Amino acid sequence: MTPQFGHFVAMKTLIDFIAALVAALAALAISQIGIDLTRNAKPVEITRVPLCDVVSDDSSGKAPSPEC
Repeated sequence: MTPQFGHFVAMKTLIDFIAALVAALAALAISQIGIDLTRNAKPVEITRVPLCDVVSDDSSGKAPSPEC
């Protein structure tokens, strides 16, 4: 018997169609709840904060930061 590749092609086409349908439904659901996947906002600003670790060894001679 020779294998019939038509069934494999039809099955792959069906799986691709179902995957596209699921992707379209997911995009529709996301848009309905108001999630916008495009980012038009400016980048988030990152600010540095002073390092305020408490050192138990006072022999370092450093004064603690006045910002802590």
